[in-house]
Amino acid sequence: MPDITILDKLTEAIYALFGFLLLMLIQYIWEQIKIYKLNKKNKLQNHLDTSVNIDDKLNELRILLGANRCSIFQFHNGTFFNSNYSVQYFSITNEEVDNVTVPVFDKFQKTSIYKWNGLIKDILEKNLMMYKISDKTLNNSIYAFMDTSGVRTMICCVLGSQKDPMGFLKISFMHENIEMHSLIDILNKFVKTFNYLLDN
Repeated sequence: MPDITILDKLTEAIYALFGFLLLMLIQYIWEQIKIYKLNKKNKLQNHLDTSVNIDDKLNELRILLGANRCSIFQFHNGTFFNSNYSVQYFSITNEEVDNVTVPVFDKFQKTSIYKWNGLIKDILEKNLMMYKISDKTLNNSIYAFMDTSGVRTMICCVLGSQKDPMGFLKISFMHENIEMHSLIDILNKFVKTFNYLLDN
């Protein structure tokens, strides 16, 4: 039978080791919590910085084209943007308007894609499209979408890619004196910028 003092010393050493390991574990968990909070703060700050950059670029585009409103609509599943499954909604995430145009940001939050399926389908198929309210061939969904916002001319561009769309850029004019061919280079440049900002 081992000497009682050796057993006591062994138990003491085990308790000391256990206490040390527990202290190290608590310290590690505390460090991880601090890192998590810092990362969360950084992610929020990055998200806000990106959103401000997008707003600035939308405003620049609106002024350059003489548009009344520029908006970014993103597809989502009700919770997450840029998720490749179960996309059922779209929402305006960024909008810039001139001083005579009423924002429609609140009207288009968690909007069912099925409510505007004619418009969404058309945009995704054509990638870049101009619509005029006076066009008698507009389908009901596109006409209603424009009429809801008081728009006379609307340009829509897919953001992301046609195979993997993130959403679309919508440029609105309260008149019909717009010719698409003169805008294509400008639109392509800004779409690349928005794709970069939304994807990072």
